[in-house]
Amino acid sequence: MFSFIKNQIKKIGASAVTAAVLGRLLYWYAYFVYLTNQFDYVGWPEKERLEGKAFFVTFWHGHLLAPPFLGFRFYKPKKSSDIRWYLLASMHRDGRIVAETAHCFGGKVIDGSAKKGGVAAGLAINRLMESSSILFMAPDGRKPGYKLTKGIVRLASQTGKPVYLCAFSTSRGFRFNTWDKFFFPLPFGKGVVMCDEAVFIPPALTPEDIAQWQDVLEKKLLALTARAEAYVGREVSAFLTQTEEEKK
Repeated sequence: MFSFIKNQIKKIGASAVTAAVLGRLLYWYAYFVYLTNQFDYVGWPEKERLEGKAFFVTFWHGHLLAPPFLGFRFYKPKKSSDIRWYLLASMHRDGRIVAETAHCFGGKVIDGSAKKGGVAAGLAINRLMESSSILFMAPDGRKPGYKLTKGIVRLASQTGKPVYLCAFSTSRGFRFNTWDKFFFPLPFGKGVVMCDEAVFIPPALTPEDIAQWQDVLEKKLLALTARAEAYVGREVSAFLTQTEEEKK
């Protein structure tokens, strides 16, 4: 069933109209899940948001519904002047759909990824983080999933802004058999959005330093995602706790 839907979407193509329709459907479905699940929010830096401090929020590509669930709880249009939030979205079909979902919140989208538009996106991010801004981004590229790339490390190092690792899960839901193991939540259960403590990346990193920070953040985000699954009573996904030898 889901393979058929996926193939039909590919046939339709990545037109702006298609992305707009699917993005809005995703938005309203996420809102339905939010209303019908008992959500807990653990570790979200609400104090920093209200004080207008800029920071990064990063989550695996397979957890792209984390920003909507945070938005439903914390984003207040009438008070949106205190801090602006942005989403880094790729030019790929998936990125366009998520970008449309972000627009439903009144959020702004920065187009770019490690493979396309990365330099321009990086310059834009450096500028916006000088003001009151939150940037949501997935740290894993298109493939392989759950492998942290250099982007978030470099951006956090250049701007001096903290990174909050983020994960969500619901007691009812499943993962697609895709490269990003996309988690699809279902209604009528328990949910959680979980953030880890702030991570500050030092400036002037060497290539070796960047590689070390990639490893540190990757392990922390995998562990956080596993904790989120355990929090709602799900069996923790095996790939989240596998060692590098086991993955091979």
